[in-house]
Amino acid sequence: KARQDRQALAQSAKALNAEVGATVLGNPDGDVTLVEFIDYRCGYCKSLSASIDTLIQRDSRLRVVVKHYPILGPESAQAAQLVLAAPRGDSAQQLHRALLASASLDAPALQAIGVQFGITAVPADGSSKALAEVSALAARLGIQGTPAIVIGGTLIRGAADVAPLAAAIQLARQQKAAPRAGTPPAMASLRPPPRR
Repeated sequence: KARQDRQALAQSAKALNAEVGATVLGNPDGDVTLVEFIDYRCGYCKSLSASIDTLIQRDSRLRVVVKHYPILGPESAQAAQLVLAAPRGDSAQQLHRALLASASLDAPALQAIGVQFGITAVPADGSSKALAEVSALAARLGIQGTPAIVIGGTLIRGAADVAPLAAAIQLARQQKAAPRAGTPPAMASLRPPPRR
């Protein structure tokens, strides 16, 4: 299963890094990207948000791409469409956090949150297509629930604490650095010592 995950991740790298159907947090030009598939009504996604925020605060080189994957009903889709209607940048990030913090995401709550951010109508056409693309990507990766996290060649299904996420980020950085040094990641530990 792990090998299949790695192959699927490698084949989907471009789609994972794309900002279609997503909100970007952290450093938009970061050297490592953490991709998170979320549903705003998912309790585990809400609890994971604290870990993601901690990672962003600790790591100024981390880019987080939040893929909106509304699988828990129509309110989930409405919440995702609302955040996708927000202008990119700080407004979208603040709206994302407001949706995660909200105890209720029924229609009146979503409307009130939208008004706070100056969104009175949600155009469904563009966001529906973007959400369909995210859903297709999740299916290709075998992701059936939320949260799911992708960091480099690692797929984590379900919520995770800061430590394993930080370790996956460090591994992704090491794997990116190894090819630049001229050695494939799997061979990096087999380098002979330098001659003196």
